[in-house]
Amino acid sequence: MSMRAGCWLAAVLLCGPAVAQDNVVLGDRWIYRTTVETFQPPRYKTNITTDRYVASYLNIVGKPVFYRYQVDPPSSDSGTPHGGTASDSCLFDIPVGKALPGGITCDEPLPTGKSWYARVDHESLEEWLTVTSHEEVKVGPRSWRATVIRSERTDLNDFDVGADGLGARKKTRTTYWYVPELKGMACIVREHLDSVGRVRFHESSELLEFTPAPAE
Repeated sequence: MSMRAGCWLAAVLLCGPAVAQDNVVLGDRWIYRTTVETFQPPRYKTNITTDRYVASYLNIVGKPVFYRYQVDPPSSDSGTPHGGTASDSCLFDIPVGKALPGGITCDEPLPTGKSWYARVDHESLEEWLTVTSHEEVKVGPRSWRATVIRSERTDLNDFDVGADGLGARKKTRTTYWYVPELKGMACIVREHLDSVGRVRFHESSELLEFTPAPAE
């Protein structure tokens, strides 16, 4: 992955697999810097924001819901929380406010080569996820061992219609760098592709800082 994605990567570490951990507690905080690039002719646009996410309350199945507060650039609603959703998974995409789909149970090992399938019927989505490697990432002054998870999602109801009149489903490809000690993803890179595989949207979220909730 290039530096354009906004994540600092180093050499692969030879250690045992991480496990999916259910260790988020209320009051945990993360600061992410997100870069969004859109490639829709004739406009090519880049937008960069920094946001603070707080594990604010538990949903009906006892999983944390993350509130987002915009830090930079300042806005009129910077102090207003924006809520997300979560489900009964142990792997969270905090900036999106959703859990990774599929049958991953808490304390389940995540060795290289592990894959799983998910279909979200109410959103007409299907997704394959695979653990591809383990790498070293840098968050602040420290380096951490990350589990790299790649996914490919297909929207079953979203088509591009070509000149031949035939439709092709659009896809979203996402790579996650999961660090259990940081209780989430050190980096997330997401791309939306059109029916011929061209990138139309590129988003990278880089974790700048993680602050655990104060001990009671």
